[in-house]
This record gives sequence, C-alpha cells and structure tokens, in this order.
Amino acid sequence: MFRIGEFSKMGQVSIKTLRYYDEINLLKPEEIDFLSGYRYYTTKQLVSLHEIQFYRQIGCTLQEIREILKEEEVMDILSKRKKEIEENILELTQQSKQINLILNKDKLESKYKAIIKEIPRQIIYAKKLTVSDYADYLKLIPKIGEEIIELNPNLKCASPEYCYISYFGDIEEGKRWEIEYCEAVEEKGIAPAGIEFRESEAITVVSVMHKGSYRELRLAFAYAIDWVEKNGYIMAGYPRESYIDGIWNKDDESEWLTEVQIPISK
Repeated sequence: MFRIGEFSKMGQVSIKTLRYYDEINLLKPEEIDFLSGYRYYTTKQLVSLHEIQFYRQIGCTLQEIREILKEEEVMDILSKRKKEIEENILELTQQSKQINLILNKDKLESKYKAIIKEIPRQIIYAKKLTVSDYADYLKLIPKIGEEIIELNPNLKCASPEYCYISYFGDIEEGKRWEIEYCEAVEEKGIAPAGIEFRESEAITVVSVMHKGSYRELRLAFAYAIDWVEKNGYIMAGYPRESYIDGIWNKDDESEWLTEVQIPISK
C-alpha cells in the first residue's frame, strides 16, 4: 500500500484533492490508520483515480462522476455531456469565424461586426409604402406618427424604443422600393386608413451596427447577408433596419446609428 503522499505523486494529483475525494465519498483510501490518521491507497485506487481523471477531462462534474462510478444513469450523463460539447464546439466555431472576419482587413470586416440576438414579440403599428430613396423617408414617416397620435393621443412607444423598416425586395438605385414601416408601442390603438396594429412574432436576427450616412447602408446589408451564408444560417424573413440615432437627434450624419437586422434560422 502507498501513503497519501506517494499515491498523489503516482496519480499526479494533489494531496488536497485526494482528501476532498475522500470527504465526498468519491475515492476513499483502502485503509486509514486510526492512531496516526494516515491514509493508505492501493493500485486498485490508482485505477479508480485514473477513471475519475478521465471523466474530469471530458468535462463531467464530480457529482456526475460519482453516479457514473456507481453505474447510475451512465448513458444519460454521457449523452448530456456530448451534447454540451457539441454546443460548445458550435459556439467556438462561430467565434473563430467572427475573429477571422475581423482579421481580414481587405473587406468590410474591418468596419462591421455581426452578433446574433433575439427580438421579442411586440405590439407594433405598421404601414406599407413604396419609395424611391431614403429622402422619401423624411417626408412620409413623420406623417405616419402624426396620424397615429391624432387618433391615439395617449399611446406610448415601447421601451426601449424600436422602429424599423422591412424591405420586401432589393434596394436598387433607380427602382421603387417596397417597404413596411413599423413602430413598437405599449398597446394596440385605433388605426388610421392604411395603417394596422398587430402583434409581431419573436425572431432571431443577425445584427450589424452601421454608423454614418444611409447611402452606405447597402454595405452593412451586404456584410450581414454574407455573414449569414458563411456561418451556415438561412434567411428566415425580410431584412430590416432599425433606427437608433438619426436626423431627429444628430445634426452630423456621420453620427447616425442604424442597426441592420437579418432574420435567420438554421
């Protein structure tokens, strides 16, 4: 038999760890000298320690290892751990891809960064429009708000505020754009002609922040769509842009902040 110091060196674990394993009934010594309190281990415990180390290295908790060594729910525990590992691999792979995009200075990656976020279910009012360019927004969108407030003077916007435009087709210069303007509010109200109140679905989106002129928003959309394709997702809805800072609170258009959002699924 081996004293705890010898055994710790053989198993390459600390004496403190062996004492803790004894306390939690995970690996008890073969014998304890009741006069001296010395713990003694055998090669049988060395095999058990090796098995514990194996399960620790694949990420199992001490509680799970105790159940495995008792042959309780072994397959369930290992299947759960396998799923956790696969999810971690997927997450790390996504992180690696995003780092690679940032490191590629020859493309848009130096300007934009993409994250995945959840957009909750919301009450919105919405109106479909046909426009020619971003200048039309400054003419048409304020009027929508005025119509809503006229019929619903006490209606409040959701907090945090969330207004966005969804695009039903390509945004090409020289062509008319089919869009829908939406604003999140606290409750449904009376809808003017051409406007509707409805509850939107919760969605998962790829989000890209764009700071600057609306004329360059196409670059942010191009980056986001490219990111979706490269990372194994598919578009699951109409692209949208959400307005955070703009002409209403920033005089300098270089300070305008717009969030491009692409609904996605696997």
